[in-house]
Amino acid sequence: GGTQAMIALLLLGIVLLAVLIQLGVPLTWWPMDLPLLVAAYAGLTRGNGWGLLCGAFGGLLLDALNSPVPGLRMVPLALAGALADSIQPGVNRDQPRLQVLSVMLLVVVHDGVLALLARAQGLHQGGLWHVLLLYSLPRLAAQALATVPLFWALGLLVKQKAFLNSRQRGVQTIRRWP
Repeated sequence: GGTQAMIALLLLGIVLLAVLIQLGVPLTWWPMDLPLLVAAYAGLTRGNGWGLLCGAFGGLLLDALNSPVPGLRMVPLALAGALADSIQPGVNRDQPRLQVLSVMLLVVVHDGVLALLARAQGLHQGGLWHVLLLYSLPRLAAQALATVPLFWALGLLVKQKAFLNSRQRGVQTIRRWP
């Protein structure tokens, strides 16, 4: 009910913020992919389509605001989010090394699909070695380094008492002194 709606609004708001930060960085190329990390977080920690929803929403925003080809960012992000949803039951969400390995897998899948789509649309990529050494490896390292702190911060935010079911909240009583 209301709890799921609040978490959905929170996650979509975080995706929107991630997209705006991603587009606002004044560099021609930045290895960090915040919308991908948020979709990975949603899929790996919440499951049940949250990764797909966040990936599709982030990709749609990126395509609408800054993409030469429609669908170029939405398809890889939605696919990575759906993959995160599908591996969520097998991943220990509290184990940092499994979080990092899962995100690295998602980055490889995302970047591979993105490269295939860009090639199919005739967008110049500079050759396989250029893509691997100057694009994929730095992105892989950046996402791996950001995974644990970002998952920790997002976990703190999502687990706030305001977003918990009122029946699951701890009851606090105020005692009067005699």
